Amino acid sequence: MDDYALARVVHVIAVVLRIGGVAMVTTVIIPAVKNLKSKDEQIKTF
Repeated sequence: MDDYALARVVHVIAVVLRIGGVAMVTTVIIPAVKNLKSKDEQIKTF
């Protein structure tokens, strides 16, 4: 495998992980944090 192909594979894997992380934060973590009562708890948890 030449360097260009390896760089492309690494790039695609990084993009997939980034999109998955953003999806996790927006669909799971933010709604869960919003359900906490105090603003201090929300900031500390997030």
